Amino acid sequence: MSKRILVVDDDSTILFVLTRYLTQLGPEFQVTSCGSGAEALALDMARPYDLVISDCNIPGLTGLDLAQALITRRPDVKLILMSGGFEPDFPLDGFLAKPFTPDEARAAVRAALAG
Repeated sequence: MSKRILVVDDDSTILFVLTRYLTQLGPEFQVTSCGSGAEALALDMARPYDLVISDCNIPGLTGLDLAQALITRRPDVKLILMSGGFEPDFPLDGFLAKPFTPDEARAAVRAALAG
């Protein structure tokens, strides 16, 4: 059974690069991306993801707001937040400090999905 991963960032370059990194994990991973927290929440409500990876500092519904909304709705959701400035004091399945390497991203995803 494949694992569904949603990547959320308002920076289109980050979305493109991270989606490519994660697609290289193999065919058992389906990677989708979007540019806002509100869109991510709507996508997850329509068909839940196994893992959501979000930037903390996206406009509107921030990554932290998105994480809280997802956890409230689905306490078992796996979450990785990423930021170039700070590590949130929030229960997560992983954190990526920008900039990160492809290996760091893939390791964080594997660890989050294994836990």
